[in-house]
Amino acid sequence: MHNEVYKSNWDLSVMRASNVLQILIDKAGMKPERVSATGYGEYRPKVDNSTAEGKSINRRVDILIMNSQFNEVENNKK
Repeated sequence: MHNEVYKSNWDLSVMRASNVLQILIDKAGMKPERVSATGYGEYRPKVDNSTAEGKSINRRVDILIMNSQFNEVENNKK
């Protein structure tokens, strides 16, 4: 994948995740300092990516809710 907008599948996956976070911030009132986005491109597929159906399944955003203990680690409190 390469076009004028996205340099790679990885770039596209990061933007997809960022767009979902923006919706969560704008519509659900999540605090921006409490969320982050990560993209993996083709490197973490759920299923084989050689068919249109597989590509459709792999075109996803996983949302993880982390335990608050990680906030302490990320803020250098431990």
